[in-house]
Amino acid sequence: MQRERSHVRSDETGDRPRVLVAGLFGFPNGVGTSARVHAYAKGLRAAGCDVGVVCLRWSERTVEGAKNRQAEGVYRGIPFTYSSGSPYRPATFTRRRLRDAMSALRFARLVRGAPGQRPARVIFHGEYALWIVMTVVICRLMGSA
Repeated sequence: MQRERSHVRSDETGDRPRVLVAGLFGFPNGVGTSARVHAYAKGLRAAGCDVGVVCLRWSERTVEGAKNRQAEGVYRGIPFTYSSGSPYRPATFTRRRLRDAMSALRFARLVRGAPGQRPARVIFHGEYALWIVMTVVICRLMGSA
């Protein structure tokens, strides 16, 4: 099985705690939530954590006028990824549900980490009940505290 390529990764030694700030927000460009999440991530990094931001859903409706164009990257020293694989909203209801399922599976892999790594701790930032439940279930299944 091939190891997942992502900017949201821990050091290989595992001596620093891994923390993922996840939720239903746009990153790096967005409203107050994006700034708040970036502040959380900077503070966690300053405290010695290996931190990453995971956007669980898209933030842009169309390509035209989109502010968030990258599915993963590093913004002011904080790595981020869209676990759905894209910051753009799929056009149909079915594709959106499939993208949500893919996002949950990829998020589970990010929480689990690489072989030999401890699972990441997760800070969830959102209010949608389904994603809250999925995040709790994923963290429990992957052994996250």
